[in-house]
Amino acid sequence: MIYEPQEDSYLLAGEVGKRARGRVLDMGTGSGIQALTAEKSKGVNSVTVVDMDTEVISFVSSMRFEVIESNLFENVLDKYDFIIFNPPYLPNEPRDPQPCLDGGLTGREILDKFLENCSMHLEENGEILFVQSSLTDIKKTEKKLEELGFEYEIVAEQKIPWEKLAVFSCRLKKK
Repeated sequence: MIYEPQEDSYLLAGEVGKRARGRVLDMGTGSGIQALTAEKSKGVNSVTVVDMDTEVISFVSSMRFEVIESNLFENVLDKYDFIIFNPPYLPNEPRDPQPCLDGGLTGREILDKFLENCSMHLEENGEILFVQSSLTDIKKTEKKLEELGFEYEIVAEQKIPWEKLAVFSCRLKKK
């Protein structure tokens, strides 16, 4: 299922347009909005898109990006200067499963797995940009980032009726 851009997509794209550079990886590309935004940014050399949904893979294959079918980083081998992720972040709904929205039992499982593995695919001085909902505990994400050795800041926020959205910018702490 292709995720139609929503408030979270547009909030993230606003920051992608300002920050994307070098080799870009758009994890869980969905509609491709983040990849298309990154491609227009100055200083972007290439854009690679990743998704596990075959419908999405078919859709983005007509675009001019390198396409990798993968569940998160399973089939990703390279390192990137800039990694984008708009994760599914809602607690799962067994009666109405929608993979593009289902973040696992608590809504955090996919984000946590991404964060635990992304540093292996990040170039030195690389940046990760992702969006998160207040529904899945922003403070818990801040703690997780600290535990994993990232410095971070929230670079954009938006309040919508049922949640607050936050865009995180993260870099590995210098050793």
